[in-house]
Amino acid sequence: VLGVRIIRDPRDMVISGAHYHGRGAEDWLNAEQDIFSGKSYCEMINSLGSMQEKYRFEMRHTASYVIRQMVHADHNEALHRFIEKNFLTIRYENLIDDQDLVEVGKICDSLKLPRDVVGPAFVRNSLFGEKKKDTQHIRSGKTQQWKTEFDRRTAEEFSSLHQEALEALGYEENSDWVRQL
Repeated sequence: VLGVRIIRDPRDMVISGAHYHGRGAEDWLNAEQDIFSGKSYCEMINSLGSMQEKYRFEMRHTASYVIRQMVHADHNEALHRFIEKNFLTIRYENLIDDQDLVEVGKICDSLKLPRDVVGPAFVRNSLFGEKKKDTQHIRSGKTQQWKTEFDRRTAEEFSSLHQEALEALGYEENSDWVRQL
């Protein structure tokens, strides 16, 4: 194994991205973009009135690109086979609260890293360990935020755009989740 690939529920990625992209300091977030008539991504997302509008904007823009990359929707079959063969895939949801170091152990075994060194370092730098939320990048870290954050319209739009990705990544078997909101 050459590396580790971490996937995350795309719905939670949208929420995380919408919050971060409204305050991030990265150059690309604050650069004028022709697609937004000279406004920056940060200005665009902040110009929207509600969080639901921001989530819908995010799912159509930056998160859409990241989601396509997670499911290899660029149709680059050679790259897809390379990743499947050479990378261990770990779910963010399993890693974020890995207090028993099960997922970390898989990573160590795959990359031939010493568990006795990596385990304590992981705990020190985890949200459940000594790492505290920094206000710049980490807002929550919680999983399944979409259940309380998305309204029905936002869920329906997400499903119309990214349902196949949810299924391909194993987060849903169908679109029934939308009706539960």
